[in-house]
Amino acid sequence: MLRWFLGGSRQSGTATGGQSPVTNIVGHHATVINQIGETSEVAERRHHEQMAALEHLRQEMAREKGLDPVVLKPIFDHLDQGDLSLDEIREKAEEAVQAILERARQPPPTSNDGADIDATIGAARAKLATLDTAGARGLLADKIAEEETARRHRLIPLLQEQAAIERLTYDHAAAQTTLRRLAELSPDNTWVWIDLGDILATTDTVQNAAVAYVRARTVAERLTQADPENTQWQRDLSASHSKVGDIQQTQGDLTTALVSHRTALHLSQRLAKANPENIQWQRDLSVSYNKIGDIQQAQGDLTAALDNHHAALCISQRLALTNPGNTQWQRDLSVSYNKIGDIKQAQGDLAAALNDYRAHLEISQHLVLTNPENTEWQRDLSVSHDRIGNIQQEQGDLASALISYDAALKIRQRLARADSGNTQWQRDLSVSYERIGDIQQAQGDLTAALNSYRAALDISQRLALADSKNVEWQRDLSVSYNRIGGILQAQGDLMTALDSLCSALDIRQRLVWADPGNAQWQRDLAISLGRVGRCQAVLSRTEEALTALNRGRDIVLSLQRQSPGWAVLADDLALFDKIIASLDADAPPN
Repeated sequence: MLRWFLGGSRQSGTATGGQSPVTNIVGHHATVINQIGETSEVAERRHHEQMAALEHLRQEMAREKGLDPVVLKPIFDHLDQGDLSLDEIREKAEEAVQAILERARQPPPTSNDGADIDATIGAARAKLATLDTAGARGLLADKIAEEETARRHRLIPLLQEQAAIERLTYDHAAAQTTLRRLAELSPDNTWVWIDLGDILATTDTVQNAAVAYVRARTVAERLTQADPENTQWQRDLSASHSKVGDIQQTQGDLTTALVSHRTALHLSQRLAKANPENIQWQRDLSVSYNKIGDIQQAQGDLTAALDNHHAALCISQRLALTNPGNTQWQRDLSVSYNKIGDIKQAQGDLAAALNDYRAHLEISQHLVLTNPENTEWQRDLSVSHDRIGNIQQEQGDLASALISYDAALKIRQRLARADSGNTQWQRDLSVSYERIGDIQQAQGDLTAALNSYRAALDISQRLALADSKNVEWQRDLSVSYNRIGGILQAQGDLMTALDSLCSALDIRQRLVWADPGNAQWQRDLAISLGRVGRCQAVLSRTEEALTALNRGRDIVLSLQRQSPGWAVLADDLALFDKIIASLDADAPPN
């Protein structure tokens, strides 16, 4: 480019004086640059002259009035910012001095704002008597900061109580606003950010909840680094890691979630070991064990999951025995029974699972009787009925399962009506519709089952659209599509059924791509492939059906190698083998 620019055209010839155009341009630029430099030097010299004149004026005025020149500096500094002559600056400075001294002579007004406020104003005016405006402003600034801090401290407990009441009355928008205001007033309070994250997790998006939880962790990390021996901050850090882990699990990132929960466990273990008598730290330890067990179960490591849930159960049993009247510890115990029941069911030990679920039910019923208005305990009770219904259905007792599912449904309908903004309760309701639909389908009432599944789909679609980052809701949507596809296929509407089944398959494929280590999602994908394959087989698309079925079978085989204790996989494999064998037998020879 430089060669092209300097070369120009062969016909350009020479400019006036025999010089090329480029030479003229360069010379002109040099002249301009020199002029700019000279102008800059002149401006700088004039500025120094003006500053010197202003300083001379300040010193002269201070001598005339018998003042320290320093006290006049704030006045002159601000007058210099205007477009004033030296005479005008002197006139304005004289006016300011007279006004300041006049204010100093005025006694502070009597007020009802407190003696400390009056004293500060009096001290500021005393400073004005010597024209020490900087000193007067400093006194006032210190007192204002003190009052703002005191007001902030007084506001915080009031706002905390306001947020609690807003949440109790399901005014989630107001509670969010109050908690955000609290976060502004107390940005270094880890639990304000955790509380904000909690309400966002159930009434807003996972992404917004994650922002609040990560902020809580950042605050806790900074405080802990500043004072590593502060056990309260150590506990806050553990709690924030646990919350971040929860949201990572909801987003489908099991590997990172497990790291977060293990960090929380490490902190909890250290605290519990340092002071075994601290009941709260013991409870925190049990919560960490349960969280890790949940992740391991999702990854298909049932043995490790059971070990961690048993560790949590031992702590919960010990705490519950020391104080049977403590409802929190009783609830913790019920949660441990429930989680162990889930593992036993996955391992195929239905009798043991049912015993654990009934232990959970007994505690939940007792808690609800002590306080029927506690919505958390009401939800726990609905979960108990749901889990027991699952076992009864698996055992073939459809009538009892329907009773259990209906008991759960009634509770969930009541909770969802009371707080339509609570996404967890809305999801629970969709699960109940699906469970009842399963029984109706097993009993041969396909029309009723389809209505139940569509009720579940309506909720699942609404939740999935509200937050596409919530992978649990995406999975729920795939379950609804699968259920509806199954009914439509049984009713003979094969093409519509295949569309619904393929919608479920698409979602499940995306979830597996997002987190290949999630064993449950791998099994979901295998089931979808099996359902799509069976529908294609009925449509006489044998080659496509076998492709889907063999792919699903391969996934199940891989899961069996990873999780040999996962009992249901043997049934899955047997079903795949049976369907594939029947299609192979019907396939025309090559």
